Amino acid sequence: MQLKRNIFAAILAGASVAAAADQTVGVLMPLSGQGAEFGLQSQTALKMFEDMEGLSDGRGGKIRLVVYDTRADSAAAVNLTRKLIYDDKVVAIIGPLFSLETEVAFPVAVQGKTPIVTPLSAKPGIAANNRPWAFRNALTSDKLVGGLIDKWLAGRPKPIKRVVVLVDNKDAISKSDGSVVYPNALKARGVEIVETISFQTGDIDFSAQVTRAKGLNPDGLVVAAFYAEGSPSATGTASAR
Repeated sequence: MQLKRNIFAAILAGASVAAAADQTVGVLMPLSGQGAEFGLQSQTALKMFEDMEGLSDGRGGKIRLVVYDTRADSAAAVNLTRKLIYDDKVVAIIGPLFSLETEVAFPVAVQGKTPIVTPLSAKPGIAANNRPWAFRNALTSDKLVGGLIDKWLAGRPKPIKRVVVLVDNKDAISKSDGSVVYPNALKARGVEIVETISFQTGDIDFSAQVTRAKGLNPDGLVVAAFYAEGSPSATGTASAR
């Protein structure tokens, strides 16, 4: 609850609105399609906040939420950001959630001079490149990956010196992590990337990638992907070893 309160306070502080006027805040989240689980959880959190705290702006006015389903789709994120700004006349926007949406929605908000904050997007540089209107409420992946790799390397009975990286070239954060973030972190720890093998969002058959990875005989596998594709790709490769 404190997290949601802080988000509302931050975005409303940057909006030029009358002290006691009612205000409209836009919310962009995937409620259907890929990543809907995250959107539905966020929707539940917003409802809990509304029930427990009320939607007061702290200045005598009320906050009205306008929630749109982005379906984790870049084109939808752009169109809905424009709709919130120019049709709904929102004072601020919460969302989108994912990097592939956020990196195209943020420039629209900047053009419309509307404060926007992503609760989840982790691709480095998205917020910094869209100041002074865009912000994030999550650590970027480059600040998280190093610690994860350290734990992974320390917990193996056999030293990991050579790895294969699987990357989703269609997803913004996966592509960034697989081509920049993970390679930098692995190199710093003396781990060689034997090969980077790509796939795309929506793939369900990873037999070609599994066969290729197995033939390279790496010590480990690094999967930079959303869970929908990451889980079956990693499972298939592990079972083939």
